[in-house]
Amino acid sequence: MKKNQKGFGVIEVILAVILVALVCGAGWFVYSKHHKTTAAPTTATADSKPAASTQVTPTAFVKELLGTLSSDNESSLVQLLTHTFESFRQSNLAAGPCNGAMTPALTCTSVLNIRAIDSFASMTPAVADYAFKNGQTGKTVTYEDTTNYIDPTYLTFYLLPHGNSWLLNDYADLDVPSGSAFSVNPGTMESQ
Repeated sequence: MKKNQKGFGVIEVILAVILVALVCGAGWFVYSKHHKTTAAPTTATADSKPAASTQVTPTAFVKELLGTLSSDNESSLVQLLTHTFESFRQSNLAAGPCNGAMTPALTCTSVLNIRAIDSFASMTPAVADYAFKNGQTGKTVTYEDTTNYIDPTYLTFYLLPHGNSWLLNDYADLDVPSGSAFSVNPGTMESQ
């Protein structure tokens, strides 16, 4: 005579409990993973440093450039110049009365020398936006040098952005009679 069996056996109950435990465990894992991912940004502090490198300021770049000039290292200087300005500079240094000019001068008529470069340490340059004649935009860094000359001389460095830093794309120095107004004029290469 057959017995009428109803309900679950012990094995079926154990399998059901294991299945429910697995589903709950997977749900908890996904929830905790998602909760940590979304919570992470809110735990950042104000002094957290960005992962990417920061932009070099135009003033800091020019200080590096002046340090390279005073160190008399031509190969290091060339790395700080655009190809266009380096070509212009080489032809300028080789021309006429400039032939055989001491390097690493920026141009043969440059008033930059060790004494002038050293005096920049205490100066704060003016930084402004500049639009080059080819349509590119960059910055000018202008120093007013009143230490070595009767009239103030303005030295302007024309910079183009390059990655997180800059490259020198032109340079000009201008003697301005005392009492006259100064404005940033095109550099030696820009004016040609």
